[in-house]
Amino acid sequence: MKMHSIRARLVLLLIAFAALAAVVFGTTFWSLETQKQDALVINLAGRQRMLLQQMQREAAQIPQSGHLFFASSLREAATVFEQTLNALQHGGLAPDQPGQFVQIQPAANPQIQAGLENLQTDWAQFSQAVDGLLNFPSASERVAQNSQTIDRLAPSLLAQTDALVRQYENDAEAKIARLRLVQAAFLLGAILLLGFGNLVVTRSVTQPLQNLEHSANQIKAGDLNTPISVDGSSEVALLSDTLERMRLELKNLRDELLQWNEHLEQRVAQRTNELEALNQVSSEIASRLELPYVLNSVVARTSQLLEAETVFLCMLDESGARMRLQATRGPEGTIQATSTSACRLPVSQVLNSDMALNCGADDCRGACQILHPLYRTSQLVAPLRSGQNIIGALCVGSQKAGAFSAEAEALLTRLAVIAAIAIENARLYAQAELAASVEERQCIAAEIHDGLAQTLSYLQLLADQITQNVQTDQNQEALRQLNLIQTALDRALADTRRALTRLQAQAPLREVLQDQIGLLVEEASSRTNASLEWSSAQAAPIVLPHQDNEQILRVAQEALNNARKHSRAAHITVCLEVRDREYALTVQDDGQGFDPEGIPRANGHNHFGLKIMQARAARVGGRLSIDSRAGRGTRVTLIWPKVD
Repeated sequence: MKMHSIRARLVLLLIAFAALAAVVFGTTFWSLETQKQDALVINLAGRQRMLLQQMQREAAQIPQSGHLFFASSLREAATVFEQTLNALQHGGLAPDQPGQFVQIQPAANPQIQAGLENLQTDWAQFSQAVDGLLNFPSASERVAQNSQTIDRLAPSLLAQTDALVRQYENDAEAKIARLRLVQAAFLLGAILLLGFGNLVVTRSVTQPLQNLEHSANQIKAGDLNTPISVDGSSEVALLSDTLERMRLELKNLRDELLQWNEHLEQRVAQRTNELEALNQVSSEIASRLELPYVLNSVVARTSQLLEAETVFLCMLDESGARMRLQATRGPEGTIQATSTSACRLPVSQVLNSDMALNCGADDCRGACQILHPLYRTSQLVAPLRSGQNIIGALCVGSQKAGAFSAEAEALLTRLAVIAAIAIENARLYAQAELAASVEERQCIAAEIHDGLAQTLSYLQLLADQITQNVQTDQNQEALRQLNLIQTALDRALADTRRALTRLQAQAPLREVLQDQIGLLVEEASSRTNASLEWSSAQAAPIVLPHQDNEQILRVAQEALNNARKHSRAAHITVCLEVRDREYALTVQDDGQGFDPEGIPRANGHNHFGLKIMQARAARVGGRLSIDSRAGRGTRVTLIWPKVD
């Protein structure tokens, strides 16, 4: 990675920031652990003083009272003091709470170690006196001597313990001071690193890009003569070189265009009339999609533009073996046959050509057998192509020799292209019109059933209730229901706008399926007294194509409406699951149920709502199942494939 590149510099800055953050984190963690250990050690050292004071008091009581209680307490205090002193000096386990030990490290400070050694030396004498006090009868002279020894040594040990505590505290404060210096150094380093990063970004990115922007604005203003040279990183240099090459290319193109412009005006004037005529022909042919009209328009306009005596149009039949006459323009007697073989010359030669052929000259061996020999003196034939497929041929003929120029051949080629597109569009339109109208009727019927019909039914119910409430002077309830009507009207307006947006072929928003189902459940809960529960086993958002999303939501809406209106259920659940490579959406209620074989029929067909649900399931490649029995509720399940 070259250090001259922006990427390398930014990577180094990020690495430096990451390293600095890691060091700060490690230092802080170490400091917290050290402070915790220091606090523990200071606490243990302070406890040593209390233990010494306790042993001094109890040692003074034993010669006087001789109670076993003081002897036991003295022995325990001496043991704790001994264990703690060894742990402070050498590290290891030290008594903490009753029955608990803590692990501590030996002191690293030489002064503290020296103090611990002095304390250990004096403690040895103190400990011997404690042992002598505990091992002789309380009335003996040795007990009194040991008690005096303890009383004599205790002040020195207390002073040493206090000194150790102060040394531990001073050592901890020194560590904190060092930590603050380190943190200050880290802060200063972070500030310097930020300043350096800002300087790098300014010099490597901001300033060069501003210079490039200035150069680009010069090009935009039309200045193609000023060279572009911007210093900076390798990426900026590459961008500068690219922009300079673009400037040179634009300058060359502009010079060439200025030269060509001088020659194009004459050619434009010559072709304007021809293009206007082609535009009129194209507009007229494309304005209608009826195939007979298109065919007749093609031959009529071709005859007019080429001033041909006769024009005819042939199309391949379904087998592709014969060319059949479809439209003609010219005097009677110009056509002597209604079809010809597509495999014989010159028809096959024309169909394999990319442009019009002059079959009245050497370019095309022979002539079209459909045309009367009298009009074969001058003859042009152009193939009708739709993509890679040949659909027919467009022919013109004349009794005059040399009636058609090279420009006429090019014009007939363009006319054939326009005609082929128009003919193919007309044929496809005729095929698709019926299917489109049927599909559109089904979509409109489904939209009305799932949207406006449901809303209007709901509005009618609310209107009846408002009438009853007004007649019984229940104005507050009537006002609440008027608000519900307003909400329903807003929802109907939103549905209508969404349908119009889809009909206008605008790009639909990609919405999360779980959110949309949740809104349906929330809306349904406001229309029923039954409790509704919605759950999804799929945590990740499901985003489907708009059409699939719409079909699934409509199935869920219809199932919820049926459960709400007809089941008399107290509880309705909606659940979305993932089963292997499929999604499953289930709407289940605990209502009265029904016999699926006895679904109401109308005009000899299944219930319209069920038909729509089944059709919607088929559109997403899924299947719909209904499980219900009288008195045992209903479960409607939509299963559709999961697409990665």
